[in-house]
Amino acid sequence: MKKILAFLIVSLLSSSSFAQRLLVQYDFQKDNFTYYNVGRNGIKKEINRPVVTKNHNVKVEVINFNPFIYTAVSSYSSEKFEENANFNFMNLISPLGLPMGGSNFLSELTSAESSRGGLFSDPKTVQALNKVQATYQTLYKAEQMSNTIDFVLYKVNSLKYNSYLPGDSIKSFASGLVTDLLGQNNVSSQDFMVIASDINNVVNSETAKLNSYTQNFKSAYQNFADTRGKGGGFEGEGYDAVVQEWSDDASSFAESFSSKKLLDKLNLLEMEYQSIMNTPFSFNTSEIAKDDQITITLDVYKNPEEGSKYESADIANLSGLKKVKTKDIEITVKGDLKINSSVGLAFPAYGNNNEFINKDSLITSISGNNFTPNIAAYLNFYPYTGRNVSIGGTFGVGVPISIDNKNFNFLLGGSALFGSENRLVLHYGATLGQVNALDKGFAVGDKLTDEAAEVPVRKSYQWGGFVGVSFSLAKVSK
Repeated sequence: MKKILAFLIVSLLSSSSFAQRLLVQYDFQKDNFTYYNVGRNGIKKEINRPVVTKNHNVKVEVINFNPFIYTAVSSYSSEKFEENANFNFMNLISPLGLPMGGSNFLSELTSAESSRGGLFSDPKTVQALNKVQATYQTLYKAEQMSNTIDFVLYKVNSLKYNSYLPGDSIKSFASGLVTDLLGQNNVSSQDFMVIASDINNVVNSETAKLNSYTQNFKSAYQNFADTRGKGGGFEGEGYDAVVQEWSDDASSFAESFSSKKLLDKLNLLEMEYQSIMNTPFSFNTSEIAKDDQITITLDVYKNPEEGSKYESADIANLSGLKKVKTKDIEITVKGDLKINSSVGLAFPAYGNNNEFINKDSLITSISGNNFTPNIAAYLNFYPYTGRNVSIGGTFGVGVPISIDNKNFNFLLGGSALFGSENRLVLHYGATLGQVNALDKGFAVGDKLTDEAAEVPVRKSYQWGGFVGVSFSLAKVSK
């Protein structure tokens, strides 16, 4: 009997003793669900279906979800819980509103010197030309860096609004673009200011130097040309016009360059980069498990698009947005104690259910009817798990199907319920019922007064065991 009671207590309390939180993870791009039990130590264990213990936390996490493009809204039955992504205010600014064309005034220099003499054999001329080329090359690199900033800004913005890449890939690609641009593994706000300052200083200082070096070269060129006569015919003749063209291109680049525009681009690039790196590409919502089932509805809308940029959605008014996906998640809440009734049969058995007779004036024991079936009414109680098989306890009363025995049998034990509504129930456990016992101090073998004397018998309660089967009369009630 003690073992049966212990088993019932363990069966009813095990679900709450080891209760765990539920994590429902939905991959927005792959369109599939994964369910985890999360223990107190934070360790996740994958499970086959979403089940949570009553009064414990249910968390839904949507991964690979781009909050710059989409807005998600969750609802639990009639209540709504909204959550916005971080850095939504940055969507109000788009790099597409800034000039992105860059400039292409300068071209990379190739070596034009010759080892055969001529203009390039004159030390003064070569020295002046080297200064021109070095300064021009510095300006060329500054122009290329400015154009690269345009390219990186465009690519980072494209990544931000990419609906096909997972969030970790978007962050990885954006980080690679910016770190390559800045030449820093750990990007900080100061790095963007430094590169703006460096380009601005190069354009302002090197342009003036190039003009000066160009005049020096042209002077050296003219001196060399005068020594060769007005007829010319020397190697490098006409190179003064080439150098002058370099100087003119550099001046055109300097005139088109705007330090303010450059600073605006870098500021926007930093904001776009930080918005990607600091925004979780996921949507999270949670609720405490109540009742027997939670239905969580996820509605995903596409943010309003103006031109070629997305803006933050007004969650209070989503009627004008296009709904791109709806997902319903049905979660079973286990642990609540359920009670239902059933009617069927019970088969009790007792170890000492004997009959007593007078045989030759001696009290003699004979085997009684130990397997009389009972019509039984049961009250079944079990923890709700949402499965088609439930294990719990039972209490019942049985009435023997016999004209000789009309005593009640009390049934207490375990039950196994099969089905979801109209259920088949199997029972087992202990029974308490009345059996015959000798009265007035007599024992088996004692002698009576004569052969016709009645054996003194009384009814005595005794523990036994039983098995049974029944059918539920009503649906599960809370």
